[in-house]
Amino acid sequence: MPTSGFSSLCGFLRNRLAMKAVSPHRRRTAAARCRASNRLLAVLCFCLWGLSITPTLADKRVALIVGNSKYAQINKLANPGNDAPDFAKAMESMGFEVILRVDVGKSEFDRALAEFARKSEGADTALFYYAGHGLQYQRQNFLLPTDIEVQDSADVEFRAVGLDRVLQAISRTSGVKILILDACRDNPLATQFSSRSIGDGGAPRGLVRIDRTEGLVIAYATAPDQVAQDGSGRNSPFTQSLINHIREPGLEIGTMFRRVANDVFEQTKGRQRPEISISLLNDYFLNPAENDRIVWSRIRDSDNISDFKGFIEKFPTSPFAQEAQFRIDLFERIRLQNEIRARLAHQHETPSRPAPTAGAAAKHENAKPEETTQTADAAARQAEADRQEVERLARENRAARKRLEAEPGKQGLVDLKTQGQGK
Repeated sequence: MPTSGFSSLCGFLRNRLAMKAVSPHRRRTAAARCRASNRLLAVLCFCLWGLSITPTLADKRVALIVGNSKYAQINKLANPGNDAPDFAKAMESMGFEVILRVDVGKSEFDRALAEFARKSEGADTALFYYAGHGLQYQRQNFLLPTDIEVQDSADVEFRAVGLDRVLQAISRTSGVKILILDACRDNPLATQFSSRSIGDGGAPRGLVRIDRTEGLVIAYATAPDQVAQDGSGRNSPFTQSLINHIREPGLEIGTMFRRVANDVFEQTKGRQRPEISISLLNDYFLNPAENDRIVWSRIRDSDNISDFKGFIEKFPTSPFAQEAQFRIDLFERIRLQNEIRARLAHQHETPSRPAPTAGAAAKHENAKPEETTQTADAAARQAEADRQEVERLARENRAARKRLEAEPGKQGLVDLKTQGQGK
């Protein structure tokens, strides 16, 4: 929230609260109500200020992710079929609603763009990622569907997907727009373009730089008019580095892409230099560091052990990971304690049993006394060990419950605290 708007809101609330405090019907309590109103105002303004700077997991974030590898008429690519699904998983883990398309022709590409455009309306963040063949023609960028057939350069305008259409779709959001292009993998149609079409501004290497637009972040796998490498591993150098860094919590988007660019430049020994264009007024975080605090505040009172295991898996370096493990250990001790108690209770049961058969009775009569004594002694030792283990677990659980109950503002974990209350 802008400072001026925040100040105006505080002033408005202060005036309204003061007017109520000095109402003719409440003059005797005006001073007390004013003091209470001021305290309420301070808390309210602090909360509003916090909301203005803290990202929330409730933000609407949508992404269209396309990877084209298996081209019918032009040379195939090894990695986009892996790049797109792998990047989609990273986006889903950060709360994006993902539209994933792999090896799509022109009509399916168009349908995906239409769906993306609809979902981008009202979104806080809209992201488009493309891995595959791309080229520039007459200073315009085009992404190539897998079923493209081009006899000359003029067909590109009608059978490829113009990047301007992608910009139209993503611009339906008034929030942050992110365009990621791992598509500058040489021009596969260059040899088919006639000298006439090249003279008209044909199709040189790579993509052309897109004009800056307010609220838009554009990341190119390589510099304009240059060619990116497909790579020899599962992912392209650019996408592999992007996946590695994009999930790092607390990285501002500019810092994140600069780290990606540095990785790619070093990995390719200077042959590929990614480029980024940012037109944002404020810092933006794809994976805010505050996310672990938001999630922890949501699950800290849970009585479901899987919530805490999932938290540690997602935020292994979070300062709350140790607290999550503490709760997991308590759950496990309670489970073990209850299992041992059930075993002890079963040992003390004397259920009615059917009369033994003649053979079984004879076998029992022929059993050696020392064998019967050894069996009874072993059972007694096991029972005593179980009782001692239950007592140990009960002591640890009481200490753990005492610690949990001492946490400020604790209201939950009722089931967790009341289970396994051994004396």
